[in-house]
Amino acid sequence: MSKNMTDATDHFDTPRAWAVAIGASIANGVAFGVLYTFGAFVSSMGKEFNTKLGPTSIVFGLSMFLFFGTGAVSGRWADRYGPRPLLVVGGTMFCAGLVATSFVTAIWQGYIVYGIGCGLGGGIFCSPLFSTVATFFAKYRALAQGVAVTGSGFGTLLLVPFANSIIDTEGWRNSYRILAVISAVGFLIGLVMVRRSPSQAPGVAGGHVRNVMRTREFKTISVAFGLMSMALMGSFAFVIKFAEDDGIAPARAALLMSVVGASSILGRLLLTAVAGKLGSVRLLQIALIAQPVAYFFWIIANGRYYLLVIFAALLGLTYGGFVALAG
Repeated sequence: MSKNMTDATDHFDTPRAWAVAIGASIANGVAFGVLYTFGAFVSSMGKEFNTKLGPTSIVFGLSMFLFFGTGAVSGRWADRYGPRPLLVVGGTMFCAGLVATSFVTAIWQGYIVYGIGCGLGGGIFCSPLFSTVATFFAKYRALAQGVAVTGSGFGTLLLVPFANSIIDTEGWRNSYRILAVISAVGFLIGLVMVRRSPSQAPGVAGGHVRNVMRTREFKTISVAFGLMSMALMGSFAFVIKFAEDDGIAPARAALLMSVVGASSILGRLLLTAVAGKLGSVRLLQIALIAQPVAYFFWIIANGRYYLLVIFAALLGLTYGGFVALAG
C-alpha cells in the first residue's frame, strides 16, 4: 500500500475518530434539543403577544423548514470548508437567534430572529457534522453514526423538561437567554472535538449525487420524507400545549417530549441493530407506516395521560429509527 493511501486511512476507527463522533453528538444534541423545547414556550409567548396557536407556531415551522432545508446545500459547504467553520458560523447564528428572540416585542419578529437565527444557523452545521463522522470510520461506522444521532434524543430528553421548569421560574425571555448559554457551551465542546477528516475530498461525488437526485426512487422517498416530517414537527410543536389544554399539568405535559427523546434513542439503536438482517429500506417502510399508529393514540387520548405517553413512545421509537436509517 502506498504512503498516500495509508495516510488517507490511518485515521479510521481511532480514539480521535471517536472524539469526533462524541463532539458531533453533543453539538447536534444541543441544537435539536433546544429547537424541540419550542412547544414549552408556545403558551407563554402566545399569551404575551395575544396571538393564537397558528401565528405562534409559524416561528417553529419556519425554523424547522430552514433547519432541514439547509441540509441540501450545507454538505457542499462542508466539502469546501470543513465542519468546524460551519459550526462556528452556524453556532453563532443559533445562539444569537435565541438571545434576539428573548427581546422581540411582536411575534412576527420571532419569525425572523428565531427562524433565520436558529433554523438557518442550526441547518448550516448539523448535517455536515453527521456526514463528517462517517468519514472517520470503516469497521465501526454504523456504531459511530449511531452515537452521533443519539445526541438529538438525549438533547430532547434533557432540555425540554429543563426549559419547562425554568420558564416557570425565570419567564420565557430569560429562559431563551439561558438556553443560549447552554448552546454556546455545547457548540464550543463540539468545536474542540470535531475536525475535518483527511479522507474528505471536495467535490468528488457531485456528479453521482446529481444522478441520484434525478431518479424516480429519490423523488418518491423525498416526498414521503417531506410529508412525514410535516406531521412530525407539528407533533413536536403542539403536543405539550395540547396536553395542557386537556387539563394535564405543565410539568407532566413537558415530560411527553422527554418520552419522545428517550424512545427515539431506543429506536435508533434497535432498528439499526436489525437493519443488516431485514434491510434498511424495509425498516424505513416499517417506521413510516408505524407513525400513523402513534397518532391514533393521540386522537383517542381525550385527557388520558397514559395514552399520550404511548403516543409519545411510539412516535419517538419510529422517529428515532427513521433518522438513523435515513442517515
